[in-house]
Amino acid sequence: MRIRALVPLLLAFTLAGCGGEDPPAGGGGTKPGTPPTPAPAPAPAPAPAAGPKLDASSPKALAESIFAIARSGDLALLATIADPQDADSDSKDVANIAKAPADHQAGFRAAFGPGSVSGEVKVEGDVAEVPILFGPGGTKQETFKMVKRAGLWYLQSF
Repeated sequence: MRIRALVPLLLAFTLAGCGGEDPPAGGGGTKPGTPPTPAPAPAPAPAPAAGPKLDASSPKALAESIFAIARSGDLALLATIADPQDADSDSKDVANIAKAPADHQAGFRAAFGPGSVSGEVKVEGDVAEVPILFGPGGTKQETFKMVKRAGLWYLQSF
């Protein structure tokens, strides 16, 4: 019998606690005796913008990578672009630009930063020619000659 007498008392106490009280300041729980409502999780920080990457999957991708890397200034990414078997001195210079003096790096960035692929890429087997525009105004015509080795494209000459 005691339990039957307690049930109405507990019910009355619980209902009295639910009546028209404002929630506490600071965004706690909505009713006395209830746990505080957790604050919403902060939105995740946006991912940092990915910088350029060296893409040697095609001749055009490699040329565009060279220009994007020149614009970004992350010149160490160019270290592997020269043909490991038969690169001319210009191609080797581009591959080693991160080790060059600052004024050479600045000159490289000024010449190749505005660069672009300017026409149809010609591929014959494992060799390719990529017409480009480069130079301070992006108007000087040149051709990258590339070679494919072990599935990757490399700069051989220009």
